[in-house]
Amino acid sequence: KLTSATINGVTTIGALAFMNCTLLTSVTLSNGLTSIGNSAFQGCSNLAGIVLPNSVTTLGTNVFYGCSKLTSATLSSAITAVPDGTFQGCGLLASVNIPAGVLTVGANAFYYCSALTSIVIPNSVTSIGNSAFYFSGLTSITLGSGLTSIGTYAFLFCTSLNNVVI
Repeated sequence: KLTSATINGVTTIGALAFMNCTLLTSVTLSNGLTSIGNSAFQGCSNLAGIVLPNSVTTLGTNVFYGCSKLTSATLSSAITAVPDGTFQGCGLLASVNIPAGVLTVGANAFYYCSALTSIVIPNSVTSIGNSAFYFSGLTSITLGSGLTSIGTYAFLFCTSLNNVVI
């Protein structure tokens, strides 16, 4: 019946660590944390928001997959990738900033983020993976100057997308 967690003094959260903790509503992560493993918070369907400290350099795949009540996420400025499936199925995610320094946005990273209406892809990003924003609620997107590759179906079913700035 875990409803909240404060994580201090650890450098790594392993794969599947909090997977399917459906009653978890809040998590506080302290500086010093450097790595979050694959699917660490996957299926935490009541998690409302997350702030990653700037000490986090590595995220695994599907870290917040299926966190259906997640409305906001602050990513660490030290990450270089938004990995595959990071926010897949986070239908209420309305606010997330991709930090400068990120090189890749992975496949399915924002798949079915229907509340996400606007995003800026920084100049550092060189590739956007397959289905990265599939079925998102994007109405506008700004693509950075470093972009060299956009994957298959990256913006498929973004039916409200009406403003693309390159």
